[in-house]
Amino acid sequence: MHLTEIFFLLLSICTNFLIFKNIDLFKKIIPIYDVPNLSRKIHKFPVPVLGGVWIALNLFITMLYLNFFNEDLLIKSFFHNLRDKFHFLLFLIIILFVGLYDDANDIKYKQKSLIFFFFCFFFLYKNEKLIIYSLRVNFIDNLYVLDLGKYSLFFSSFCLLFLLVSLNFIDGLNLNLGLFYFLSVLFLFLLSKNIFFIYLIIPIIFILYLNYRFQIFFGDSGVHVITIILAHFFINNYNQGLVTFDKLFIIFLYPTVDLIRVVTSRLIKFKNLAVGDRNHLHHILDDKYGRFIAISIIFTKNLILIFSSFFLPPLFIVITYVVIYSSLLFFVNQK
Repeated sequence: MHLTEIFFLLLSICTNFLIFKNIDLFKKIIPIYDVPNLSRKIHKFPVPVLGGVWIALNLFITMLYLNFFNEDLLIKSFFHNLRDKFHFLLFLIIILFVGLYDDANDIKYKQKSLIFFFFCFFFLYKNEKLIIYSLRVNFIDNLYVLDLGKYSLFFSSFCLLFLLVSLNFIDGLNLNLGLFYFLSVLFLFLLSKNIFFIYLIIPIIFILYLNYRFQIFFGDSGVHVITIILAHFFINNYNQGLVTFDKLFIIFLYPTVDLIRVVTSRLIKFKNLAVGDRNHLHHILDDKYGRFIAISIIFTKNLILIFSSFFLPPLFIVITYVVIYSSLLFFVNQK
């Protein structure tokens, strides 16, 4: 580690500690709260929705510092020029404010999906480095490549929308989304050995503590910010050939499988897809065993997914996970 990297690591820790100690000030600056007005919400008092703002602020400070003192680290993090930085930060800010507006006014899901898809389409159209042009999949020791051709932009926009929805689905139990974000960034660090991702991990440690104590929620704004951050770095790693599509699928296996199961269940029961319920895996485990055990189970299996992706065949991991996921649901639902 260079001296500038060590210095900013300490500076980042101190900055986040100051935010942590003055969180009441941030509540006054951004007075947007999650009000417990639905039966599926278990908190009893309004909770500020500041997780996304906190993460975005840290990312902005990090990029600003590195731009002046260690630009090589930004380049290694896929910000190769001023255009890359500007497009990313501009889109992050826009999507953050859309999320905050949603947190305050509760935009209908159809309108929300169209807005997000439109912004993603425009963002990717202006940033071709984040477009997925082909699917590279390892299957039984063979690499298969599917060229997406003219469907690349649409497919990439759909992937961002799918990621947003799936992450929104797992944001129903304290620590669940935050720990998933933590593990995803940890995977990026293990993949690239880039200290930039350690800088992204620091704020989430403080946020997780407050989130556990019902003092901060991520909300839709937090889901938006996390979606854009993960999409930016994972797609860049993918387009640089550092990771294949099947490995990305494994990393996002938990929210993907849970999304598919919950949506299928709602369709079969003719329920409104936009109306939330407590049929997600984290809700089922929480109702059966309590929050601590539920989060421990989910975190452990996601951690195993992260590390197994470096050693085991992707197809084996997917099949094994689906079997474990289904068995877990069956076991928990037994009286």
